Amino acid sequence: MRESSEYEEVMKWPQCIECGQSWRNATLNNANACANCGPGDTQVTAGRGECVIAVERYRGSQAVALEDTTARRSESLFQSLKPSTAAAVTSALTTEVLQARENIMRGVAAVNSGKRTDAVVVDIKYRLSGKPRVTADIYGMVRAAFNSETTLWDVQDRALKQFNVVWTKNGQIPIVVGETTLRQQDNRLIDQDMLGSTLHEYLAQLIDMGFSTAPTSVSRFGKKGLVHGKRVVPFELFIMEHMFAERIEKLALTNSVPTLEAGKLNSKRNRTGSMASSMMAAPAKVARVGTGGFEFRSSFALPPRSTSHETSSIHLSTEITLKRIECMHLTADGCPIFVPKEQLKAFIGEAPIAHGSMKVVFELTLSDSKTTTKYVVKRFYKLEDSGSDNDDDTSTKFDFSNPPFTVDEHTPKIRAECVRLAQGAQFLKDFYKACQQKGVSVYDYLRFAHSSLLQECGEVSQASGMRIAGGKASNALDLDTEHALPGFTWLMEERHASGRIERFSGTLQHSPLHSDITHLTVYAFAHFVYEFTGRQIVLADLQGTPTLLRHSGERIEGVLIFDPMTHTLNQGSGIGDCGVQGINSFLEQHQCGRICEQLGLSQPGEADLLTGANSRSSSPTDSDKDPTEGNLDKTPEPVGQNAA
Repeated sequence: MRESSEYEEVMKWPQCIECGQSWRNATLNNANACANCGPGDTQVTAGRGECVIAVERYRGSQAVALEDTTARRSESLFQSLKPSTAAAVTSALTTEVLQARENIMRGVAAVNSGKRTDAVVVDIKYRLSGKPRVTADIYGMVRAAFNSETTLWDVQDRALKQFNVVWTKNGQIPIVVGETTLRQQDNRLIDQDMLGSTLHEYLAQLIDMGFSTAPTSVSRFGKKGLVHGKRVVPFELFIMEHMFAERIEKLALTNSVPTLEAGKLNSKRNRTGSMASSMMAAPAKVARVGTGGFEFRSSFALPPRSTSHETSSIHLSTEITLKRIECMHLTADGCPIFVPKEQLKAFIGEAPIAHGSMKVVFELTLSDSKTTTKYVVKRFYKLEDSGSDNDDDTSTKFDFSNPPFTVDEHTPKIRAECVRLAQGAQFLKDFYKACQQKGVSVYDYLRFAHSSLLQECGEVSQASGMRIAGGKASNALDLDTEHALPGFTWLMEERHASGRIERFSGTLQHSPLHSDITHLTVYAFAHFVYEFTGRQIVLADLQGTPTLLRHSGERIEGVLIFDPMTHTLNQGSGIGDCGVQGINSFLEQHQCGRICEQLGLSQPGEADLLTGANSRSSSPTDSDKDPTEGNLDKTPEPVGQNAA
């Protein structure tokens, strides 16, 4: 067709370079554009040669533009498909968190594979009181391997800690353990007498009741050995939102905590260990408080119970001979009577298992004990606190091997700790008696920890730190020797089954922030002691841990109070006694509740505050005097009605 005359004639027609249209009598301007695309002043009638050149030039520019566009799109697509290097190698989680998650997964895998038979895999979901029919899956779940001797209290604490990680992301104050209950799967309640049991005991009861089957070894095809069946125990943590709301309201109304942001504190003392005794991972023992004084606390931190399959480190122990001394009596004016008891053989750890700002804790094992009861012993490693220590600072290195005091200086301070426990136990008996006489309903399961003094015989132990040049013992002769010097003295207590610590008051903090029956009873008890002692003693720094009590032949969950402090008029009851300042802090902050009113206790006011004029004067040496001096009986006496 291109050889035809018609084609040659059409090719002679002018063609617009912009729109490409061509017709016989087209009029183009100097830029070879038609009147519609680019009218110009000068118009010419193009011949065939000019039109061909113009068309080819136009088509070439279009091809270049298309090629550039294609290249840009290809580059953009290539860049979007390239992997992000930063996203591939980084994470919002810290190395510590990632390692903790890895250890949890390893622990679960060790149990499921049968490599670890002393552990149980626990699944924990969450349920809120606002929507009790469904689990709150938004807060995730906990799956971890726990030692079979772990108590349900510790399982509850672990679940709450994980819950608060999500709960506090939007700035909310953490939930405390008193606002939760541990339940079975599908929101079924756990029997009261089982809450303090171990996972081993709990699982055995479920098997007896038919709610679970015992895991057995099963063989798998292609394997010669036996593989243990998976042992998973499901739980739910029930969050009581109404109790949380009540606490937040009280926090907002408390002068010491004017805003919610300022009130981001947990009334529960956090723990880092589980089988702990009289110790906690808490703030520094001496911390600034709003009253301008110092905050003394008995704070201890235990290493966490391992849930991994790795072997725990081995602690060396030394065998020592000890003389047990009991605080058997309190006289009418409250003075203690110490009675020497039997001599014991025991092993004491050479390395501490916990420490606070002023005391350090060692594990003790009785050599000839036929029971499985575990004990710990405590001593001071300094008798004065500068207020600069911070228990939360794990990087701080403490030297417990060379305490800056003598045996004679240490003995009255550690004896005062034993006296406080004995006095608290007697005060509690009088409190319950008064409540019964007046028909006041209170929480009946408070108990004070029982303690004893252990005095070393012969050479002092390495744990005491009482060494002099040449490695010889200092002030540690046999008690049976006439005119012998007293040996180093320890405070011994039973090791607690749970790591949970519930704080009811501080040394200079007495504001009631909780409305449950347990807290209300403790608040009223502190007020009762102040009035019962003629307004001369204030109980402070009250904290407790869950324990199992025998009540009417049944096991009941109770609260064991330990390491209390006291404020007295002469400031001589031991370390942490703030005297008049401590008593006034209670009078200023205490708020009477239902129990106080029913016991006839009146709300303290400004007129009750003590000053130099209405308080007993105390000599400068009163606070340094041994409150138990002269009360060590060499002959044991029968236990009387007021025995602590």
